[in-house]
Amino acid sequence: PFEQLVEAFPQARERGLFQVMFNHQQRDLGALRRLPGLLAEELPWHSREAKFDLQLHSEEDRNGRLNLSFDYADELFERDTIVRLARHYVQLLTQVSQQAQVALGDVQLLGADELAEQTQWSAAARTPAHVWLPELLERQALQTPERIALVWEGGSLDFASLHAQANRLAHYLRDKGVGPDIKVAIAAERSPQLLIGLLAILKAGGAYVPLDPDYPIERLAYMLQDSGVELLLTQSHLLGDLPSADGVCTVAMDMLHLDSWPVSAPGLHLSGDNLAYVIYTSGSTGQPKGVGNTHAALAERLQWMQDTYVLDESDVLMQKAPISFDVSVWECFWPLITGCRLLLAGPGEHRDPHRIAQLVNEHGVTTLHFVPPLLQLFVDEPLAQQCTSLRRLFSGGEALPSELRNRVLEHLPGVQLHNRYGPTETAINVTHWQCQVSDGLRSPIGRPLGNVLCRVLDSELNPLPRGVAGELCIGGIGLARGYLNRPGLTAERFIADPLGQPGERLYRTGDLVRWAADGALEYLGRLDQQVKLRGFRVEPQEIEARLLAQPGVGHAAVLVRETAAGPQLIGYYTAEAGQDAQAERIKSALALELPDYMVPAQLVRLDNMPLSPSGKLDRRALPEPQWQTREHVESQTDLQKQIAAVWRQVLGVPRVGLRDDFFELGGHSLLATQIISRVRQACDIDLPLRALFEASELGAFVEQVQTIQLSGERSSLQPIARVDRSQPVPLSYSQQRMWFLW
Repeated sequence: PFEQLVEAFPQARERGLFQVMFNHQQRDLGALRRLPGLLAEELPWHSREAKFDLQLHSEEDRNGRLNLSFDYADELFERDTIVRLARHYVQLLTQVSQQAQVALGDVQLLGADELAEQTQWSAAARTPAHVWLPELLERQALQTPERIALVWEGGSLDFASLHAQANRLAHYLRDKGVGPDIKVAIAAERSPQLLIGLLAILKAGGAYVPLDPDYPIERLAYMLQDSGVELLLTQSHLLGDLPSADGVCTVAMDMLHLDSWPVSAPGLHLSGDNLAYVIYTSGSTGQPKGVGNTHAALAERLQWMQDTYVLDESDVLMQKAPISFDVSVWECFWPLITGCRLLLAGPGEHRDPHRIAQLVNEHGVTTLHFVPPLLQLFVDEPLAQQCTSLRRLFSGGEALPSELRNRVLEHLPGVQLHNRYGPTETAINVTHWQCQVSDGLRSPIGRPLGNVLCRVLDSELNPLPRGVAGELCIGGIGLARGYLNRPGLTAERFIADPLGQPGERLYRTGDLVRWAADGALEYLGRLDQQVKLRGFRVEPQEIEARLLAQPGVGHAAVLVRETAAGPQLIGYYTAEAGQDAQAERIKSALALELPDYMVPAQLVRLDNMPLSPSGKLDRRALPEPQWQTREHVESQTDLQKQIAAVWRQVLGVPRVGLRDDFFELGGHSLLATQIISRVRQACDIDLPLRALFEASELGAFVEQVQTIQLSGERSSLQPIARVDRSQPVPLSYSQQRMWFLW
């Protein structure tokens, strides 16, 4: 009995054993009325206070008829929500009573009006794109040949010159056999050569496979082999850092002499189904998986973006995303089909919010993309307050916290903030939302882009009512062909649309979402172990597979733990009997196989993995990591104490000694930018980001700071001075540009 349960668990009196209750009673007063001398009458009674968050009362009379009523906590539920819930429950009971053999998973909860509402929400029809990227690029180059197309530190190219170089290389590639659906790998630092190489591959009709030069050589070798490329474009100074592969010809673009090749674009016959690019993402099998996206998908996305956000000749867009991140696709090509100026951030500068703010001010940048962790650092950067040229910021890659959204809108009041969502398998982005403070505690991922279909389905692929969490499944123009050389995985994730026409497909994202009352999608989390870490998609199973492949490792588990410094990847392992599996050696080995963002911040060796009563790994029982393992050496000088305090604040640790290493304390590139920014301000010096990577122990880092102090290199950041508002105020760079344009 319930009363005995409450008595057995005293804590339930405060917190309750449960908060949702179903109560069924039979209501038959016939027996009472038959008692001699007793008059039994039914009186209505309703409690005005809900005893649980949600309670359903069911009363059955002697004829089997049911009377249903809900009690609910009105601080948790709106009346309309309960009305919908009641309607769905009646719909469920009606269908089950009419079809006794129907499986519950096949019961349709939505009525005709709700289905019509979701049909309206789930898609935004528009005229499909019918001109592919190479032609769009060529049209813009012919319209504005003398306009500056590309800018970088120390140089620029107009549209005519940029395309002339790309066309010459494209002819060279055609001579090498490149054409539609022929994949070409490219590994280059962010530079004019990178962009020219990308353009040339596309102009030749090929599909580019971006390889990040910062990736470990073993990972690059796998991607070369798995993609089946026969040609790799790179730069001469990277030749020693790249793998060699049988059957792959490596060409250093800066060593080619192409003056004899035509400057006009090669003739080309493409279809929308031809591949445009292949991007590799983390894979659960221990190796990354390649996703092939088509020209139809790419053109659809780029033209939707231009129709929606409208870049023009007054705009400057900064390209700073790593080439292996699909945001780089629209960063590279959107400006070049609209006539706006494309600014290339230098190698490594995408991690430094101070440098990004400098570039924004120097070049009048209007359009930027950030993953939320770097957006947070940018907003906290003092120089960001002076970025008056900014018009639009895009956030994507992971969930946007409402607190960060509000900070951005407060600190950059003239800037539009757009939250965008989309997996690599669906050509960059599929939903969008312009953020407002009035969004409250939620940050929706928004509504579908043009010709994108979004469905929220249960595990049986039935549509779910608004407010009910389910898996986001995506269809329409923009779906990838699938995974390279992974037919089984492709069939598992790319499925037939159960509600669509024959031949129409859906991509199962594994993301948990729900429809809000206004028709916007709200992101709730993942259905599996996949995580987003600093904007990167990470499959912990891939890291576990690499851990298990290390000599002496018996069992392995990897998870993300929230720490004072933010989310961190932590690896756990056990050693096989008689094996000396040292964490330092294993971590060094992983760094040779995995990108830096996938290497666990710490490896914890256990005697045994914790198991649940059923014998499965109990991830919740894995211990918290201990960050400080070195002998503590206390700071002595004022400068050492000052910088140690910065490390403690950023890394969220109680103490830091001179021998402690930044990376062993859980540091990574984004935390490094915070430390560099704070030390710049505290010590008034121009401190490069690389200083922390070159001297990661506190003592050595302090020596670096001291050396720069003695050299007299002061910070280039000028304090904001109060001006006389009655006098003319000097124009900013972007305001001068607008004056000249008008």
